[in-house]
Amino acid sequence: MSISDPSSWAALPLPLFLLLPFSFFFFFPRKTAQPSSLDAGHEKEKLASTPSLSEKTSQISTTRNEGMRIKELWIYPVKSCKGLRVEESAVEIEGLEFDRRWMIVEEATLKACTGRQFPKMVLIECTIVGSNLRVSIPESIEHEGDRSFEVPAKPSEELMKREGWESHDNLNLWSIHLSGSSPPSTHPSSIVLSEFFKRPVRMVFKSGEQRARSKKGPDGCFTAFADTYPLHVLTLQTLKELALSLSTYVENPLPFDVEGAIQRFRPNVVVETPEGTEAFEEDCWGGVGVGAGADGVESEGWGLEVVGRCGRCTMPNVSSAGTRHPTLPYRLLNATRPKEVDEFVGVPCPVLGVYAVPIFPPSSTQTTEERMVWKVGDAMRVRSRVDRSQKLDKIG
Repeated sequence: MSISDPSSWAALPLPLFLLLPFSFFFFFPRKTAQPSSLDAGHEKEKLASTPSLSEKTSQISTTRNEGMRIKELWIYPVKSCKGLRVEESAVEIEGLEFDRRWMIVEEATLKACTGRQFPKMVLIECTIVGSNLRVSIPESIEHEGDRSFEVPAKPSEELMKREGWESHDNLNLWSIHLSGSSPPSTHPSSIVLSEFFKRPVRMVFKSGEQRARSKKGPDGCFTAFADTYPLHVLTLQTLKELALSLSTYVENPLPFDVEGAIQRFRPNVVVETPEGTEAFEEDCWGGVGVGAGADGVESEGWGLEVVGRCGRCTMPNVSSAGTRHPTLPYRLLNATRPKEVDEFVGVPCPVLGVYAVPIFPPSSTQTTEERMVWKVGDAMRVRSRVDRSQKLDKIG
């Protein structure tokens, strides 16, 4: 009798005859479904053996606050230009002093120039010299004429009026229209930067009408030229986890370390958490005391309030050398991190790090004598926690 001969099936015992159709699944096992590609153009790249950044999603943590402190402070005086590491910084309503108070725009459209479109921008050096901001084009960039200029870091209304600065009420930052002021087109800032961009540009200072608060921000929360909120916070452990994941990427691993992560993700505050704290601990923070605000449960103000997780775009694909990787690290985040609909761009984005706003004591008037100042090494204490894990569900 042959199974391939249908005429012989009648001779089979009835129970065996009934089982024959099911034997197909044992002799001819189904092909295992292959993982879907992470995007249409990269079917072969997989993350199968890459440590998953989503395995440690934000949960209400029980980590103690002992040993929690500010590890690093960063400001970015000109949006998308090179960051400046500082040992201490005064804190204002719009974030750390000098942070993203300036922006470069195309002269014709007043549209913001950012590192997404112009990766070499991250090479433009910014330093605070006395009361001035010095902007310099590095020698590694081919450039004709002067390479540096200075502007007042925080120009007064009187100075801008006296020197004939131009006021704008239609600066275009991702289709949001903001106000600001720029030095005259004959100012060295316009000449040097126009040579760098190979097109007419202007450098503008955030002035005029205060920018309306974002959806999650409390009353009195204002932002200068940062995308959404005045402060961006990341823990050192999250940066280490990210660096580890990228260093073990299956195909085409990207050389990456914590310093590189800071340069790419551009946080204002890097927090060192107690030993044993897991990555993404910051996801569940609410109120956080800093410095004097970290002393005692009853202390008020002097700190920050985390308002949500930071939705990520492709800007971190730009390295500190001004080169852009075609996919990383954004693609790793997009494949392994949870997503939320970013309120700024209105589309699902992978989240990493958190947005925050500064919190001042109720009696503070923000005069020079009682300004809040944060220093590297300042103690920090989580006053409250928020369970944001429900917002990590898949979009749509």
